[in-house]
Amino acid sequence: MYRLLSAVYEWRAHSSAILPLAFFQAVAQGLSSLPSIYLFRAIRCEEYRATTPPHMFEDDICRSPIVQKAYSKDIIIYTTVSAVLSVVLAGPYGRVSDIRGRKRALTISATLNALGNVWLVLCSFFATLRSPWLVQLAAVLQGLGGGFSIITAIQNAAITDTSAPSE
Repeated sequence: MYRLLSAVYEWRAHSSAILPLAFFQAVAQGLSSLPSIYLFRAIRCEEYRATTPPHMFEDDICRSPIVQKAYSKDIIIYTTVSAVLSVVLAGPYGRVSDIRGRKRALTISATLNALGNVWLVLCSFFATLRSPWLVQLAAVLQGLGGGFSIITAIQNAAITDTSAPSE
């Protein structure tokens, strides 16, 4: 009986379980930034198109400096909100990760980031949600999720916890 219990206590989770998840999360993060830029550009281009006379060339409207300036501001706000919230919440996520476990912190962070991405998709498909300020809600959700930096930190901590010193 003692051998069975000691074998159970010696068992450790393997880091190989989290490595594929870390890879897919990194790919998803890379793929999610470009659509938000295009979404802001499309929103601002539609707004500008509504205020210009119909005789202007369609190809040049979205390249207008006015449109580029407007959606550049949107991207700056989006990035800043997400980054500031990520930095502010780094400590609390670290505490949750240390006290409640890596899995719980990773689940909370990944869920909020996924909700932010789902919100971006909804904003791109439904015209009633195509407002720069509604799209900024995705940045708030992703910022509350800690963004890529928090997920990466928790994944690295989990890999470190589950790896044997010889690995």
